[in-house]
Amino acid sequence: MCERSKSFWESKAIGSFERSHRDADPNRKEQGLLLHRDTKTQLQQGFVLAGDPERVADSIRKWSEEVGLTTISGTFYFGGMPQDMAMKNIRLFADKALPEFK
Repeated sequence: MCERSKSFWESKAIGSFERSHRDADPNRKEQGLLLHRDTKTQLQQGFVLAGDPERVADSIRKWSEEVGLTTISGTFYFGGMPQDMAMKNIRLFADKALPEFK
């Protein structure tokens, strides 16, 4: 993937993540780790698993090695996202990222 395309999709992911959380609860007060990290930092440091399958697998591997992560819970759908896009996200994760851990 070219660098321009990567940054385009990263900015789309950041915007979607921020909007979905803000829209879900406009009065929400950030707590814990979210208080100290903006969305871009959360993505860069792997607190949010998003991006192409290689990036997601790398983030999972990082947490597995650093803290012994053995289980993850994924959200592949955000409010307003078309169902076909959510299904594509699930399939992409299952077909490309998950096999890295079998």
